[in-house]
Amino acid sequence: LYCLSAAAQGKADGAGRPTLHWSVRGGPTESLVLGNDRVISRWPLRGGPVVHQGTVYFGAGIWPSEGVYVHALDALTGKRRWRNGESGSLRMPQPHPGAFAASGVSARGYLAVDDERLFVPSGRSVPAALERATGKLLHFHLGERVNVKTGGTDILVGAEHFLNGGAAFDSKTGKRLAALPKSVRPELAAQTASETVWWSAGHVRVGRWGVTEGKDRKGAPIQKRGLTETASFPVPYGGMALIRAAGEVVSAGTGAGGAGIAVLDIATGKVRFSAPIKGNPLGLAVAAERLLVSTDRGTIHCFSGVAGKEPRAIVATAEPVPPVDHQTVAAVGEMLRAGAPRKGWAVDLGCGTGVLACELARRTELMICAVDPDPERVTAARQRLRQAGLLGTRVSVHHAPLDGRQLPPYFADLVVSGRSVAGNADAVTKADVVRLQHPFVGRAWLGRPGAMVSLPPPGLPGSGEWTHQYADAGNTNCSADTLVHGPLGALWFKDFGFTMPSRHGRGPAPLFMRGRLIVEGRDAIRCIDAYNGRVLWEYALPGILKANDQDHIMGVSGTGSNICLDRTSVYIRREHDCLCLDLDTGALRRTIPAPAHSPDGKPGTWGYLACVDGTLFGTLADRTHLVEFRYIRGDMSTQFTESTVLFAMDAQTGEEKWRYVPKHSIRHNALAIGDGRVHLIDRAQAAFDRLDPAYK
Repeated sequence: LYCLSAAAQGKADGAGRPTLHWSVRGGPTESLVLGNDRVISRWPLRGGPVVHQGTVYFGAGIWPSEGVYVHALDALTGKRRWRNGESGSLRMPQPHPGAFAASGVSARGYLAVDDERLFVPSGRSVPAALERATGKLLHFHLGERVNVKTGGTDILVGAEHFLNGGAAFDSKTGKRLAALPKSVRPELAAQTASETVWWSAGHVRVGRWGVTEGKDRKGAPIQKRGLTETASFPVPYGGMALIRAAGEVVSAGTGAGGAGIAVLDIATGKVRFSAPIKGNPLGLAVAAERLLVSTDRGTIHCFSGVAGKEPRAIVATAEPVPPVDHQTVAAVGEMLRAGAPRKGWAVDLGCGTGVLACELARRTELMICAVDPDPERVTAARQRLRQAGLLGTRVSVHHAPLDGRQLPPYFADLVVSGRSVAGNADAVTKADVVRLQHPFVGRAWLGRPGAMVSLPPPGLPGSGEWTHQYADAGNTNCSADTLVHGPLGALWFKDFGFTMPSRHGRGPAPLFMRGRLIVEGRDAIRCIDAYNGRVLWEYALPGILKANDQDHIMGVSGTGSNICLDRTSVYIRREHDCLCLDLDTGALRRTIPAPAHSPDGKPGTWGYLACVDGTLFGTLADRTHLVEFRYIRGDMSTQFTESTVLFAMDAQTGEEKWRYVPKHSIRHNALAIGDGRVHLIDRAQAAFDRLDPAYK
């Protein structure tokens, strides 16, 4: 059994209790990173492993700047046959015409082989091919326009070609051969040297590849390579998984009576066996004359040709809850009464047998990373946490040096030490603790109950801010940060499931203040902890960036951003007012209406927005001036770029301090504030900017 994890690759036998034969690290060091709310290797293992002729192949790493690898190991011993560490960081053409960048092969999807090549799917790009014997890169056509709209994580390899992303490609060159029929999906297909079998619309279909006669766009005769369907057989279940083995096809999915599997004899076209199952079948495998089916309910079904046996249910047994350690209970209580955080990330340096980590997890909502250099204590800690139902979900235990240098810096909201609570006052050093503490909110408690030492947030002298679209109200586009120098590495990464507007709509940039990252989505604003990726709060604003969710419009490059920060507040400009949110909590502090724009006293339309030293600056937009869209037709009806009034308000009260009425017009992207002055350009509107009246 070969398993990939975020830290290592292991092999276990299948007789009795699994025994670890070997494990191999995918990256060059033991460095860890936060990945999707887990502490994982900086080079997590990726790409479903493939085993062929005594060799196991897999990928490691995500980011080209930090190293991406493809490995080939002896399947029995784990000894390296080869490692490709060069193809993950190549300066090469990108899908956008004329664009070159550092990119390369990064395994995302299951790997596949033929006799000579290893194919590595790389997300939305067409898979790369490596020489199976040496690991040498043979082809990877990332930037070719013919491949831009193809690619994907699923791959199906035949004798001379492979299927991927709706097309067939030549295995030797990687060149596109032909489009697949729309009914063919690689994840629901199988190949032999001469045939392709796939499921579609209730049938298992068989096709052969060949050359057909056709005509080009001008009517001239041409030859095309394509897939021709030669047979079709109805099956009761399908649409979720399909494999071919020993002349039979197994099709799994839904049918008239629910979900199930069907085994089809491909020679006769007859269904030899079918059975309903509970849950949706997602995976199929054949081994030792048995068919294994995994489902979305977390169960695995095993079918065989042996009749008369009742299926054996394998149920996890409950383990006894570990006893409470009273000294640790007292220590955790002391921390919590003194204001220790109850949410976020905690690190237990020198966790021992996991008593402190276990109690912290029980009494808080913290995610906890526990570290200890003693392998026996690590095993005991994992056992304790497993019995408590906390291992892997709330607490991870790492066999690592006591200094925690493998862990990423700055990410911990709380740092503790199980060894120090047990009486070892010198278990960890202050320098190691401070390195892990969140600079702005991270706390630490060390020592025995009744004599604990608390360390406040250490701060981060020299760190900068980013409070407006271009760094500050002066549009300097340059942070005052003096700490960060290249090359840069990932601190954390995460999929937030947060709907963002199209990047071609040029929405507002993320803003930063005191460790908080403010991100504006299509329908809400989120505050994210910049040092660990935790979502701190969200404020719903339905449709706030709907106008930016379009392709190839000017966005904030013309209108200016609708959001800015000061040290305590977030300001969001809407049509007729400006919201002020608490930076720490997301609570609405006040709503500031735009000044009146006409004799009727109604608020005008808020245009430009900035905040400097307690003064809120804004403009009243000229709604009659609409800019013409570029390239692709879009809705420009709220994309205001010019204003008729500039005003300054008290940011606390909303009281107007002064206003300036230009002789001509104020362009939103020609305003800069700094050193006690407002700089602007007052000039006549550009007629060529105007939107054609026919499109208003």
